[in-house]
Amino acid sequence: MRHLEASAPRLEDPDPEGVGLHAWAQRPRTPRSPHRPGTEPGALRVLREEIEEVDREIIELISRRCQLARATGVEKCSAGLPLEDPAREARVVRMGASLARDQGLDEEGVRQILWCLIGLARRTQRAEDTPTPEEKPNR
Repeated sequence: MRHLEASAPRLEDPDPEGVGLHAWAQRPRTPRSPHRPGTEPGALRVLREEIEEVDREIIELISRRCQLARATGVEKCSAGLPLEDPAREARVVRMGASLARDQGLDEEGVRQILWCLIGLARRTQRAEDTPTPEEKPNR
């Protein structure tokens, strides 16, 4: 392991390839964009605006998912069921990974997103306006 760490270039290493500091300083560099935010070329601006719209839609869907999770939590409490259902959560993640694969997306990245959403759902279900089984009204 130590050998691998020693051979991997580090960000702060001014001569990562061992070619001499002068040669390293003369390397080709990727030019930085001369554009300030909001002054991008037309096509780039349009693409970024579309991404922002998709981000807004994603946030709206996350909000909807949280509302459904809160209602699910209420139903679970009314039925005397635990809020967490690890088997169900695992099925949700497996289903999402399968859908990601079908869309050509990074399955692991989608799994991570889904686990984050499940964590958010758990926190939403535990929110103070969701009664716990001990707080549910007697019927």
